[in-house]
Amino acid sequence: MLYFQKNGKVGFRMKKTWIYTLALACCLITGCAKQKQQDLVTITIPQYEKITYETTPAVYGDIEPELSLKLLTDDFENKSYFAQQDEMKIHQVYVKEGDTVHAGDVLIDFEAEEIEEEKRSYQTRYEENQLLIEHYKKLGEIQGMEEYEESIKNVQQDQQIVQMYLQELNAKLDTYSIKAEGTGIVSIVSTSLNYGYVNAKELLVKVSYGSNEYHVETSDDYAFEIGQTFTATYGVAEYEVKLTEIEELASDTDAGRKRKLTFELQDVANRPNSDVLNLTVKKPVLRNVLYVPESAVLRSNDKTYVYVMDKDGFRHGVEVTIGNTVDGYTVIESGIKEGDLVVY
Repeated sequence: MLYFQKNGKVGFRMKKTWIYTLALACCLITGCAKQKQQDLVTITIPQYEKITYETTPAVYGDIEPELSLKLLTDDFENKSYFAQQDEMKIHQVYVKEGDTVHAGDVLIDFEAEEIEEEKRSYQTRYEENQLLIEHYKKLGEIQGMEEYEESIKNVQQDQQIVQMYLQELNAKLDTYSIKAEGTGIVSIVSTSLNYGYVNAKELLVKVSYGSNEYHVETSDDYAFEIGQTFTATYGVAEYEVKLTEIEELASDTDAGRKRKLTFELQDVANRPNSDVLNLTVKKPVLRNVLYVPESAVLRSNDKTYVYVMDKDGFRHGVEVTIGNTVDGYTVIESGIKEGDLVVY
């Protein structure tokens, strides 16, 4: 109901009703806006993700399998030899690269004339003392030992001092020569030796020590025979090795047969500068077979499958009959054909 004052203005009750109406409308609009904003934030549409597979075609042809072995030798050591002090003068170098040396062999010696001269002096003194002791003993036999006991004792004490000096000089002379510590092959002879003088911490000679036998364990079924010779490698160098022993090792039924093979280096004077040799054995070729990567073959419920990809990009499980697996490839006897894309 409307009320009018005499002056023609709308009454207070009408104004109040309009204010409430406008406030309610604003609240409804604001609430809808907030609800719409919240919906936009929380509603997400996940992106489409396509599954991709690694595929390779089934191949028809020959498989040329290889067996790669790492042969290890025992007690291998590369021994480096250095000068003991600076400005050592070379007297003589007795070895060259590739030489076989044995324990105690002199590789290099240095000039030590002053020490040698001092050593000769003490050796002469020692010999003279020995003669003097013999002389006193003879005189004692004639005139009585009591008179010469003190003299003999003094000379013997001097002999002890002389021996001590000789031991010290011999120890010094040991530092003026380099000797092999065992049987080995000289792998490095420094060219700095040609200059006549060397300094401490300067590599002069390197010798490779170790056994001539190399070993490896394998579960491969290759028909090894004692007496077979192979060419092993280290870097670009080649070394002939002979199979000298085949030892059957204990193994479980799942792992199959396991053997330890022993090879002997044929050219001892050409020993490699490494404790590892690489040996690649060519195995019998499988000719005219259809094959796929070993990882493509799946087994379930005593059956064997591969996944084959169709032209639309879908994969299908196909039962197959398989043959041997060599070098990471499995022979397929039936089930798929050459060129079929298999997932691996």
